[in-house]
Amino acid sequence: MARAKKEFPDFYYKAFLFPVFYLLCYCVGIVAGNSRAILWTSYSLMGILVDLNFLNVIHEAVHHTLFRNRTLNQLFVHFFDILGANSYIWRTRHVRMHHNYPNVLEWDSDFEQSPMARVFPGAPFSKWHRYQHIYLPLFYPLFLFNWLFIRDFKDFFRKGQLVRKVTEIPEIEYVKLFVCKGFFIVYLVLIPKLVLGIGCANSFCFLYSYPYRECLRFNCLDNPPRRAGQRISCCR
Repeated sequence: MARAKKEFPDFYYKAFLFPVFYLLCYCVGIVAGNSRAILWTSYSLMGILVDLNFLNVIHEAVHHTLFRNRTLNQLFVHFFDILGANSYIWRTRHVRMHHNYPNVLEWDSDFEQSPMARVFPGAPFSKWHRYQHIYLPLFYPLFLFNWLFIRDFKDFFRKGQLVRKVTEIPEIEYVKLFVCKGFFIVYLVLIPKLVLGIGCANSFCFLYSYPYRECLRFNCLDNPPRRAGQRISCCR
């Protein structure tokens, strides 16, 4: 028990420092963004901090291991909405589906991907999957764009999505979806454009820092399967 009490303050450090660093990088980019070196550095650090916040703060909070207080954990999960995702639908996908049915086809929603990516040995096989070790790394910079602006909306509005097996989405979550996505676009695209006069494309540059870590984590650079019966290397 004494050891647990000694280690517990570490959770406070990461719980508050990572979100603060993210907001600080954004403010520095806005205030000193006339220097393109400062702007790109700030936004690149924001991309890294998206990952750090997700893994060290949001993921821990959704499992109620960040704080002893359940309400605080639920509050910090909503920081995901500020980062452009949807905390409700991700909590459903991750806790109720991924952890209850890990690596189970048609139940683990973490593997509900585009048909261009084949991660299950029993999934439908197409000729282009022989080359996914070549084209998937090229598409990975678009991973977060797909998550924020396509996949979340599919889960909310497409009836055949896997999350529909375990939940009926409350009406208030539809409101929160559009409000938070709109807020994300305002602070990340419109405010930099108005304050600094930069293009919309530059405002999204920090998102490109994230997907390459995911690419390495899934290890999709291994040799792809040649036949439908072969085991794919990145299905571990």
